[in-house]
Amino acid sequence: MKVRVREPQLVNNTMQMVDIETCDICVGQFSALGIDGSTSNTGIAIIDESSSIIRYTMSVAREKDETPVQYKIRLKRLVTDILRKNRTIMDIGYEEPIVENIGAVKNLFMLRVFVEEIIEENRPEFDYIRFVEIPNMTWKKKMLGTEKVPSGTEAQKKAIRDKVVSCINYMDGLTEDEYDAIGITAVMCKVKQDGQEIDELKAKKKAKPFQYNVEFIGADDEDNMVTELMDLDNIPDKVMNNGILLKEINKRSNFDKCVYEYMGSEDKVVIIKMDTRWFGDVILKYKLGELASTYMYIYAIIWRKTRKI
Repeated sequence: MKVRVREPQLVNNTMQMVDIETCDICVGQFSALGIDGSTSNTGIAIIDESSSIIRYTMSVAREKDETPVQYKIRLKRLVTDILRKNRTIMDIGYEEPIVENIGAVKNLFMLRVFVEEIIEENRPEFDYIRFVEIPNMTWKKKMLGTEKVPSGTEAQKKAIRDKVVSCINYMDGLTEDEYDAIGITAVMCKVKQDGQEIDELKAKKKAKPFQYNVEFIGADDEDNMVTELMDLDNIPDKVMNNGILLKEINKRSNFDKCVYEYMGSEDKVVIIKMDTRWFGDVILKYKLGELASTYMYIYAIIWRKTRKI
């Protein structure tokens, strides 16, 4: 794993991004940490919540001889060490997985939970940390403001990069993942400055019924589910690129209402995890008896039938 940490510093009366060591990260004020994760490079940004001043950016690249599992473990150790030495980082945001390559699905799902794992594995040390998974289009719309979010991943990356550099010209030359991490973190800080909590960034807009496609996968764990998900070829690439949201529902949940709530006004893939001991109405409606009798969980893979939203 190759780590590059940069800090804004005044050099010869000019602000520049200067390389520093990870151990030199020192966050004095309450700050937010944003993460844009991918299977090859993860961008991290740390921004002061009250002033929106960018304190640090990080590029964490996976090396050629490094497996995805090794990369995740080392990334967790890195972030854990930063959090342990900087207790004023209390808000963390992470973008919902965006799938540009179906083969990367399994690794993206493995990465998406590493912050939650850090909190859980070290309880009660990090119980004070608030964590939110932010829909891809939510933070981009807020970041770009009156500008329209362009279509296509590359165009969106350029728009975010141009927005950051136009506001802070010495930020030129960062990785795309760092720019996205800055966008995610800046949006979190704006929400805090408006007197709200970062949970406001979750996908929870008013649920409106819509027609949807659904495929069901039976599995005993998420790894096996993702393996089956990779074999589905009928989900449009555009939808996969908009993000994937995985939610587990309890036995009192209404399946259709959860579908509408979790999709909101987004156009992404929603995966609903159901314990096969419950949800007899869903099992009966969709004739899932064989899956229910074989596996611990049934995963509903859901996406809109139409793109006109």
